[in-house]
Amino acid sequence: MKDLDYLWAKTIFSMFDFAVDERSEGDAPGRNDKGLVTYDRETRKDAFYFYKANWTSAPTLHLNDARYTERPSRVVTVKAYSNLDSVQLYVNDQLVGSRNGNTIDVFTFENVVLAPGDNTIEVRSTKNGVEYTDSAVWTAPAGDPPTNGLTGTYYNNKRLFGSDLIRYDSSLSFDWGSGAPSGIQADGWSARFTGSILADKNEEYTFYALADDGVRVFIDGVLVIDDWNNGASGERSGKITLEAGKKYDIVVEYFDNTGNASLNVSWSSPTTPKQVIPAGNLFTT
Repeated sequence: MKDLDYLWAKTIFSMFDFAVDERSEGDAPGRNDKGLVTYDRETRKDAFYFYKANWTSAPTLHLNDARYTERPSRVVTVKAYSNLDSVQLYVNDQLVGSRNGNTIDVFTFENVVLAPGDNTIEVRSTKNGVEYTDSAVWTAPAGDPPTNGLTGTYYNNKRLFGSDLIRYDSSLSFDWGSGAPSGIQADGWSARFTGSILADKNEEYTFYALADDGVRVFIDGVLVIDDWNNGASGERSGKITLEAGKKYDIVVEYFDNTGNASLNVSWSSPTTPKQVIPAGNLFTT
């Protein structure tokens, strides 16, 4: 909408949650909870700060999911909304990294590893000599993340939006039948698998994806396979040259529309037979 100059105005559906007798959803019956602020006017939701970052000139910095304090995994995605130029992420007062925002003022830090127990998550930014911060304490489970495999983030929508389930997956070979992973709705869901991949040879590798429905494969930011369509449309493939002993970022995105759900990602090279990518070549950190 931001780029559509023929739109005269844009409005929000509702500023506050409000009463609707026949509704029974969310955390309270008889309430429409699509407002940017809660029914009691006490809590401004993350969406409120998205619009504030985009629609005001006042310096804004907001840490998303601040109230999602009990984390099921030690590997998390941290997101902030801000109209400032850059945002730094600190975990337990240690700098994790710095990001520049995108065109809609979203700053994202993926695959952030937390320590077992309580972690102080803080985003910081500075403008004209003034420092802005926002923080929360997130509690992570004990135990180290596995070394091999990928981090799988699953979403109860087809848009790769939110974060409804995070777990570790040892390989990219799945057949969910007519269902989905536990805790994910049977139809209309998506997943993103992230980590790194290690090449064994200095060769051109061919990546293959067999999916029902859509799939995309990125290697070091290069889109190798792109078929974001409904239906099982056969095996897709793409090529990229890799160096032996070097780790490359890998991102595999998938969505299920209706019916059966499956995903299989393989590779081959002139001296490597076609096979599902071995877990020993995939890394979560």
